[in-house]
Amino acid sequence: MRKEISYQEGLVTEQKEQSHEAYKELTMLRETGLGLDKELDTQHKRVSILRTEIDNNDQRIGNIQDLLMSKEEAIAKTSMKISECHQIIQEQKYTLNKLDGELGYFET
Repeated sequence: MRKEISYQEGLVTEQKEQSHEAYKELTMLRETGLGLDKELDTQHKRVSILRTEIDNNDQRIGNIQDLLMSKEEAIAKTSMKISECHQIIQEQKYTLNKLDGELGYFET
């Protein structure tokens, strides 16, 4: 009977040690889980911030593209006006040369 009691006490002691080790491991796993949860929250916030920055950059890109199109239209209009002015200048030069020729004819 004493052997049985001693054997049972040994089993109880062994089970307590295993339970204590399991509790330590469980506590360590909980702490690791909490650390991972904090890291996950941090990463989630960073992703959210980066998405907001992407949206802001997309809006800026749209604004800059609109401005670029506006400037290109203004340049095109100015180039057309310059071409028209060159055409008018050429016509005036032609008319002036023609008048100069007629004036030379009348002078002679």
